[in-house]
Amino acid sequence: MLKRPPGSLTRREFWPLAAGMFSLAVGCSRRRASLASSPKTVSTAETHTITHALGTAQVPKTPQRIVALTGISELEALLVLGVKPLAAAGDDRNFGRTAWHSHLKDQMQGVEMLPSRRNINLEKISTLRPDLLIGTAVPIEAAYSQLSQIAPTVALDWRQPWQGNFRLIAEIVGQSEQAETWLADFEQRVMTLAAAYQEALVGTTYTTTFYNSRQRGFHMIAGHGIDQVFQQIGLTRPPEQTQINSVAEDGLIRAEISLERLDLIDTDVLFFYHYDYPTIQKASERPELNRFLEREPLLRRLRAVEADRVFVVPAQYWFLGRAMGIPMALDDLETAVLPLITQ
Repeated sequence: MLKRPPGSLTRREFWPLAAGMFSLAVGCSRRRASLASSPKTVSTAETHTITHALGTAQVPKTPQRIVALTGISELEALLVLGVKPLAAAGDDRNFGRTAWHSHLKDQMQGVEMLPSRRNINLEKISTLRPDLLIGTAVPIEAAYSQLSQIAPTVALDWRQPWQGNFRLIAEIVGQSEQAETWLADFEQRVMTLAAAYQEALVGTTYTTTFYNSRQRGFHMIAGHGIDQVFQQIGLTRPPEQTQINSVAEDGLIRAEISLERLDLIDTDVLFFYHYDYPTIQKASERPELNRFLEREPLLRRLRAVEADRVFVVPAQYWFLGRAMGIPMALDDLETAVLPLITQ
């Protein structure tokens, strides 16, 4: 059992509970909306103009029927700010069955689940009579004009630092001051961990990646929000990874790594994203994961494998997460990773 280092400022339970730090009552006012009609006219005194990734929107100053269209960064930000949406998209990766992400489900009682975050159901959203729609730009862009006919729609730019989107949502729901306090507390925690571990981590490299079983290779990802935290604490990516010229529409650096080019991910620590594990797992302690590493002779030669520093981490919050997920990933680093790699 890995022990938490002395002087720890938080526990894993802190971040899900942080959603209760601030409260914003979500009312039940109702209004008619349909795909065939324009949204109800609202006085400009009751709205404010929000500039977002796909344009501008006149947003109610006190939105009461919010729908989280993509169920990722916008949903986490709302929950951290104490705002429970009327409805939100679930995770539809589970063989056609939709469910809440495991780290969110305890807070989703009473929230209606949309059928998909990637295939937006305009008719379903219209029947909810929302007064505000929020989602990530890439999934909602094609339907943006129709969504805007249902209710004011705000699109988040996935490419910008997650703190920017968090601040934008806080502005929309009137929680900017509380958001700045929350962000300051988070940054203080990162700085405290950096002070404790930075010297010991000098020169320690890492990789975050998905394994592609069909191609027997790896889908490497750099530039994610968690990278900022890693590097503040003292971990580094090899220069070869950040120089790969393959920037996707979401702003991340993505590259397919074959078994012949494992040198690109031959780092001191390996993090494999996976959707089937709700908590961080040390690969050597899971028989099915250990067999995966052992059956490929080339994998056994990687430094992280030889040093037993391979972790399988929940993609639900390590990869997709933002305001809730990144602090939870920081918990994993603090409890399961940093004590091991700096001993």
